[in-house]
Amino acid sequence: MPYTTECRKYLTSLGLGYALVSDLLLREHHVVIASTRHPTIPNALELLPRHPSSSIVHLTAEETSPSSDASAADAAAGATKLLASLSLAGHPQIDHIDVVVANAGTSGIRQSILETSHANLLECLQVNALAPLRLLQTAWPLLQRAKTPKFIFIGSVAGSVSGVDETGGWSNAVYGASKAAGHYLVRKAGKELEGHLAVGVIHPGWVQSETGNKRAVAQGLEKAPVTLKASVEGILDEIARMAPGKDAGFRTFDHGNIAW
Repeated sequence: MPYTTECRKYLTSLGLGYALVSDLLLREHHVVIASTRHPTIPNALELLPRHPSSSIVHLTAEETSPSSDASAADAAAGATKLLASLSLAGHPQIDHIDVVVANAGTSGIRQSILETSHANLLECLQVNALAPLRLLQTAWPLLQRAKTPKFIFIGSVAGSVSGVDETGGWSNAVYGASKAAGHYLVRKAGKELEGHLAVGVIHPGWVQSETGNKRAVAQGLEKAPVTLKASVEGILDEIARMAPGKDAGFRTFDHGNIAW
């Protein structure tokens, strides 16, 4: 395939990411590096329609992020491993990444504060807070080579500390706490790397995914209110507006603001 200096390299994991990948592949000159833990996903990715100038590279989660007990130095060294994996996948010409979208997440077991198990909280923190940090540490050497590097964390209104008065009735203590931790780490990264990396947190809405629709049915609704198409289009529009040195804040897919 033809590569140009304007070819955009995206790194995303799957879930909501599957819909993001589907959209990005239809755009001109995009290389999407998709990371997933699910062994059946690569076959589905290969069947996705795409623009002739765009392509997809599938890597395992282990190739884009070190193990949970790795040090920060191990995570940073992971960029070398990532480049090697890209080369083995037939893309040795990829030497940078323009945009990283950290969207993998877990909701954990829905429990109240008094019922919350420590193991449940730790599991959610691993996925919703530590994993995005490891991903940033791994991708940073490649992001540095981009003209306008961007790192996006798919957050949640459930992780808004200011919004607890509105969400306090939800039995999602571990999910909210772990997302809030992820929000903090990503925003801290934005301050430490200000001027060098555009960083944003985006709430995707209550999306009509399998999980979102199950929760909607449990609450007496037919389905979740936000279509995947609307969520993805809004997220990508928000990403396009981001720029280094400008605080993107805590945004929603429909271009609103959420208090931290």
